[in-house]
Amino acid sequence: MFAAVLCWRIVSLVETLRWTDRADAVIAQANYTLRLAIDAETGERGYLVTDNPIFLQPYNLSRGRMPTAFNRLAFDARRTPDQVVRVNALRRQYMIWLTQCNKEIALEKISPARAKQVLNEGHVKLLMDQLRAQFDQFITIETDMRTYRAQNTNRATWQTLAVCIVLSLICGVLLGTYSLIRNRQFAESYENALRLSQRNRELLSATLFGIGDAVLVTDASAKVLMMNTVAETLTGWTMKEALNQSASLVFNIVNEGTRQSVESPIDRVLTDGVIVGLANHTVLLRRDGTEVPIDDSGAPIRDDQKNLIGVVLVFRDISERKIVELERAEAYEREHRIAEDLQRALIRRPTGQFIPEIVVETLYQPALAEAKVGGDFFDIFQIDNHTVALIVGDVSGKGLEAASRTAEMKFALRTYLFESRNLAVALTKFNCFVHHSQSTSKDYESFLCLTAALVDTAACTAEFCAAGSEEPLILSSEGIVKSIPVHGTPIGVDGEYTYIEQVVSLSKGDTIVLATDGITESRSNGEFLGNDGFAKILEEIGPALPLDKTVNSVITRIAEFTDNRFADDICVLMARIV
Repeated sequence: MFAAVLCWRIVSLVETLRWTDRADAVIAQANYTLRLAIDAETGERGYLVTDNPIFLQPYNLSRGRMPTAFNRLAFDARRTPDQVVRVNALRRQYMIWLTQCNKEIALEKISPARAKQVLNEGHVKLLMDQLRAQFDQFITIETDMRTYRAQNTNRATWQTLAVCIVLSLICGVLLGTYSLIRNRQFAESYENALRLSQRNRELLSATLFGIGDAVLVTDASAKVLMMNTVAETLTGWTMKEALNQSASLVFNIVNEGTRQSVESPIDRVLTDGVIVGLANHTVLLRRDGTEVPIDDSGAPIRDDQKNLIGVVLVFRDISERKIVELERAEAYEREHRIAEDLQRALIRRPTGQFIPEIVVETLYQPALAEAKVGGDFFDIFQIDNHTVALIVGDVSGKGLEAASRTAEMKFALRTYLFESRNLAVALTKFNCFVHHSQSTSKDYESFLCLTAALVDTAACTAEFCAAGSEEPLILSSEGIVKSIPVHGTPIGVDGEYTYIEQVVSLSKGDTIVLATDGITESRSNGEFLGNDGFAKILEEIGPALPLDKTVNSVITRIAEFTDNRFADDICVLMARIV
């Protein structure tokens, strides 16, 4: 009881310390998330004031990291429901601010004068001030809770120390009293032990014969001394027939697959003097020749002098368990096979050059060989005789559920593109559909990040849109890489978000490059490759190589950068005007 009380006090103290550490983590993550928002605001303002695109770099970098920062903040604060509610409110306020920023940036490209007028009206600043106030409130509340928990920690520490002192005194008194009582009881216990020894033998015999597992006991020379009823049933030997027989004759085991004899656990125990278990896939050959799959364990029997005098072997029939394991393995294999078929369909591209004016090459590189089924995909399809849609996307999740959800999103997006024939309109409708389906069904809670291009080979132009992904790149025929400044929230986050396309003129030999964040988030010594690093690799490779060799060269460079340690799946699509 004293140990339980002491353990209870120590556990309480440890838990209080953990609460304090969690509060520190929440406060640090909140400050980091706020700093990202402020960096984004500074970059957006700098761009609108100076018209210099370089100020968009911190804006885009911070904006790309914000979803992860909010998710981490919600995870750290998950044990405080009220704080989780505030995190969600912060996320919504941030999305409102980000939407307004995107509109001002888009307006800057159309009408700089009007964009500066809107900036001076202070709508974005007001939204950011509100966001900062919410962050300040969140951090203040968390700091107050941490202070309260720190006080609890101090109080718990002194209480634990007091409990230890009191328990030590009580234990000392009780130990002395106990020693006196035990000395008086020793003589009486000795006589009782003699009587109990006989009763224990009887009880042991009854237990061995009544236990649900099979029990076989041998002497030091591996001769059978005793078997219970279950052991008789499994081996096919009666106790009378097996008595003094070699254990290897009564307990005859072989490997299920090779049919070779397996070393008996009894021999192992007698040799090594330790408890041993049976290898997997072992079957017991019964006396009539039938087989029973079993598992078992053997333990040494020692006398008062610790000398090994025998072995007790406990084994059981695992036929039903083997059937269940086989059914589970078959079910898993079926599900994995279905998911792989879905994934192959999602990363299959049309064969040949289906439009003479454009050549397309793709590559999908999973992060791990055992994680081939994921949410990354690409899609290439023809809208009409001179228009091709190019899409690279990443749906959150892994396994069959992610693959099936990816297939649904892929073909739903196709439908909207065929209907609208305008990239921004199609993405806006598609986003509304995904957001609505998730709000009405908790079974479909996932998000999609994608980069898309609609290439008109007749006009030699391309429309670009992005949703929560990196900017698309164009490798010109002169070897210069240009980043297309298109941005947007991931599909399914904000059902009312409106996407804006960017139209770019193309020349013969230009190459469109679309990729998931598996490339830009590749790391080397803790540093991200980023969109700029990816662009530099493309410039180093240049436009001279055939497109298939260009794709392979990119993956080779990424592997060298990461030392062949891919943190995420890599999906790349390249299309060259010919």
